Amino acid sequence: MSQSNDLFATIAAGDDALLSALLAQQPALVNTRSQAGVSPVLWAYYTGKTDLLPTLFAANPLLDIYDAAALGDQSRLLSLLNDEPALVHSYSQDGFTALHLVAFFSDNTAAISVLLDAGAQVDAISRNSQKVTPLHSAIAGGHSAIARFLVECGANVNARQERGFTPLMQAAHSGDALLVGYLLQHGADPTLAGDNGQTAADYAREAGHAEVASKL
Repeated sequence: MSQSNDLFATIAAGDDALLSALLAQQPALVNTRSQAGVSPVLWAYYTGKTDLLPTLFAANPLLDIYDAAALGDQSRLLSLLNDEPALVHSYSQDGFTALHLVAFFSDNTAAISVLLDAGAQVDAISRNSQKVTPLHSAIAGGHSAIARFLVECGANVNARQERGFTPLMQAAHSGDALLVGYLLQHGADPTLAGDNGQTAADYAREAGHAEVASKL
């Protein structure tokens, strides 16, 4: 196994001591990419090991736009976009725009604004099997304030991802009654069904959220 593979396996395992040792031996590893094109910083987010970020930052990683998006780092986003405006429309190797990553990982609306002001498409569809929009990502990430902000910026509340899943279905399945009410007020259609025939109310009931189901 290469040292690069070791690094990503170590992050996934949450082994801070080994990560520190690997980076001490070869600091350049912090700027390598996985076979899927993911940086160590973003991999820490993907694997839920963000407690390792201080160790990664100690090795001075060069943050790309996807890293900066996951971090919600509007200053870094501004700097990158000033140098290369087209980055706002780019997709990561695993199929997401920076806007998707901010929406899923960060609760920083200022970072969302930076991207939208630079021309990011609020309803960009991920180029992978998920086919999610940033609104789907925000709700899946549990960031209801970001979801509301995206809706206020024109996001389609009835956008469908894979299997016909809508933002309302995600909010209902999560049991977020306030967000369900907000989406309904802003045009979400509770009668829409996914490819499996289930509506948002069905998803709420399935997850044990009877109060949310009653709203639908």
